[in-house]
Amino acid sequence: MMGRRLRVTADHPMVIADRTARSLRILKAGEVRIGDYLVSPTALPSFARVTVLDLLRLLREHPVSLPVKVRTTDDAVRRAYRRWGRSIPVTLSKYPHEMVRTNIMPWRVFEHLWRVKGMRVNTSRLQLFTSKGHTTSIPAQFSVDETFMRFLGYYLAEGWISRESGRGGSVRERIGFSFGAHEQEYLKDVWGILTRFGIRHQLVRFPGAVTTVISSRVLAWLIRDVLQCGTRSTDKRLP
Repeated sequence: MMGRRLRVTADHPMVIADRTARSLRILKAGEVRIGDYLVSPTALPSFARVTVLDLLRLLREHPVSLPVKVRTTDDAVRRAYRRWGRSIPVTLSKYPHEMVRTNIMPWRVFEHLWRVKGMRVNTSRLQLFTSKGHTTSIPAQFSVDETFMRFLGYYLAEGWISRESGRGGSVRERIGFSFGAHEQEYLKDVWGILTRFGIRHQLVRFPGAVTTVISSRVLAWLIRDVLQCGTRSTDKRLP
């Protein structure tokens, strides 16, 4: 009625309805005939606006078996332990005094103090990670702004997640972004976003291509399991 036209390839799937619109079927565009009823949305569904991704709350809503650890950019973990250390069950921490030395708290201990004792910590100063040593940590909170959505856009366009088994049954998960070596604008933007988030990354160079790799099981969990963005080209989807 508005004089609009839409062109698609012959194998593009089209949703076809019967005259009552009570049943739907899918045909390839090349199989659609005059008289078929094409389904077209006339309104957008309403969604609650999400402004912040709080990984601490997401960990409570989506329990995981990952050995998640929490650390802060200040001495909040040490102060929390000094205040509530005696109330931490022995089953939750084999070496409780390590929290004071390292300023790192296992997620199960943090969650216990948060849930049972009402502990309050500035989420913006928290970082999450899983492995030991010189590990990659990610913020415990992401603002859902243009930068974060652009990061997801790069992942949906050129990203992937891989899983590897290491020594002693350990598991590594890597998130990668692959671009042509000539796509410097995209590469620099991805690096700038990761630097802003404080996420450590490595570069792997190939003839004509550059791959940016992040080793983080927590970030993989967020992208794959919480946002459900997929892991490869065949199952990618919007968050």
